Formats: sequence, structure tokens, C-alpha cells
Amino acid sequence: MAVVVLTVPVASSVGCSDSGGALRREPEISSLLTIPDIHSFVLPLDKYSMNPEQWRILQKARRELLGRCVGRFGLKFIPQQGVGSSRITQNGDRYGISRADVVSTHGYHPAEIPQAQSVQGIPQATPDVDGVVQGTLKSFGGKLVPEGGCSGEADRILGHGAPEVPSGDKNLVRELSLRSFGESQGDSRVRAVFKSWSDCMRSRGFEYDNPREANNDRAFQSDKPSEREMAVAMADVKCKSETNLIAIWATVETAYQEQYIVTYGHRLQVFEQSIDTALRNAAGVRAP
Repeated sequence: MAVVVLTVPVASSVGCSDSGGALRREPEISSLLTIPDIHSFVLPLDKYSMNPEQWRILQKARRELLGRCVGRFGLKFIPQQGVGSSRITQNGDRYGISRADVVSTHGYHPAEIPQAQSVQGIPQATPDVDGVVQGTLKSFGGKLVPEGGCSGEADRILGHGAPEVPSGDKNLVRELSLRSFGESQGDSRVRAVFKSWSDCMRSRGFEYDNPREANNDRAFQSDKPSEREMAVAMADVKCKSETNLIAIWATVETAYQEQYIVTYGHRLQVFEQSIDTALRNAAGVRAP
């Protein structure tokens, strides 16, 4: 079934404690963004969370640290590597489908990502290794296991020197991202391009008020895409291109996020500092 569902997030209360209160005025836009490829598009708030490549770097260092730690106990750590980050993007599907070459065969169904071959045939970790990694064993082979296991030790090494995010702000970046997505859909400029997109779809025989309605059509909730679903999806992509919907929507959401950064910048800095610190620490982890 079509798993990726576009939703309108509920209003967030994240701004209630700031003097600025809720943002009611539509932000001004001086020019439209040029977006050659939405899969490489970066929103202003993205720098406050790890991108797929940064996550790959961090996980590579973490696996090396786990291997070293487990090795101290005479055990062997076998990492379970997942799909490479090159197949993952931050905002590729944020504004709905956009690639005709994909939707022509998949419709609104997500393209399948094959399992990484490195996982196939790899034996499962032994209970001893699991106990040392997770810290459920307090000692092994006459040696004390680090607090939180080798996993906790690796996290402490990678997080050393990073500022602590206040407990009330743990989800701040995600909440602001959801809020900008929701507010941008209510913006008059995005509503106008939705209307143009809808008119374009109607001229092709399909009745939808906005891309979300097409994406979430219950008729497409099946195991495999139907001929109609693929036809609607192809029309969707063409109408997005003809109306410049993605560029307009992304430009508007960018403007909202820039406002948020002005309002919440002092609370967001800690996330950027934490990422920079973790990546510096990861760079200091060298494989033998």
C-alpha cells in the first residue's frame, strides 16, 4: 500500500513561551528560489539536525568504537550495516512526488529500497556480545563493562564536549519543521498555486484540490499501483512542473523557517553545536 502519507500537522504550542507569540503575518518573499533538484534542496532548519551523510559518518565512527570496546573483552563485534545514505534525502518527498521516471511505474507507492547486501548472511550477535554492547552484563571475562555498555561508551566519546539540549527542547527542531510545513500550506501564495495545480489536474480529467488529496487517495491504498494511480501520479508531476508548485511552496516554507530561526535562534544554536561537536569527535576516530 502507499505508505508515504502527506499530512497537515496540528498547530504546535512551541512558540507560546517566547515573547513573539504565534506568527500570524505571512512572511515577505523577495524572489522565488531556483530548485534544480528537490532531492538536494535544503531548508533553513535542516542545519539543526543531521543530514544523511553526517549520520553515515557518525555511525561509521560509532561502529569502529563499538568494535574496539567489544574487542577488549576478547569478543568480535559484527556491525549490521544498513542501506547507504546516498539513497536517502532530507526533503525529496516533502512536497509530494516529483520524479516522472519513478511514478510512471510506482505511482504514489514508494520505490522499493533493496536491503544492503552486506547484511545478508551475517551471523547474529551472540548473547555475550549483546550483553557487553548494551550493558546488560556488568562484567565479562573478569573485566568491568562500561556504564551503559560499549554503546554508552561510544555515545560518550562522540558526544564529549557537546552542549546538552534542554529537556523541553528535545523535539524543538521537529516541531518547528512540522509547523512550517503546516503554516506554508495555509499561506495565500501556496493556496493560489494549489488552485492552479488543481485546475491543471482537472484539465487532465482528475479532480483533486491539492497534491495531498491525490497522494492520500484511498483508491491508491493497495499492494500494487493501478493504471489509474500511475496516470494520476504522472499528471500530478506534470502539473507541479507546469505551475512551478514545488519552487513556490519551498520558497514560502523557507520564509517561514527563516522567521522561526530569528525567533528561536538562541534555542536552536545548541543543536548545531552538538552536531559540529559530534562530527569533530567522529573525525578523530580512525579505523586501523
